[in-house]
Amino acid sequence: INAEYGNLNMQDNEAKILAPLFKKVFKHEKGEKDAIKQLWAKFDTDGNDILDNAEFGKFVSAAREVQNSMISDPDDKIEEYDSKFLSQFFNYVDENKDGKISYSEFEKFSSNFAWATGSDSD
Repeated sequence: INAEYGNLNMQDNEAKILAPLFKKVFKHEKGEKDAIKQLWAKFDTDGNDILDNAEFGKFVSAAREVQNSMISDPDDKIEEYDSKFLSQFFNYVDENKDGKISYSEFEKFSSNFAWATGSDSD
């Protein structure tokens, strides 16, 4: 994960933040594409078929909450991300750099991340 997402300046815990969210969703879905559509629908709150910075921030926060729910030691819990990190992360997923994340960009990122973290789509 660090090699692929290293340009985000993530620490090891931060690089793994999304893994539990993907694993949790994929566990309850028939396939990866259905799971990604479910995530998209949850976070594209205005239904305009793009994720803006605020919606993407909510996606990352939800992933952090899932991760933290699996950690028993309060000292190991992940705190809120700063705006610089969120901006770097957003720009990474926004491949065409148009300031918004399309479904195809989200799907590509999600598919790559799910594969890299060993999420099971069965």
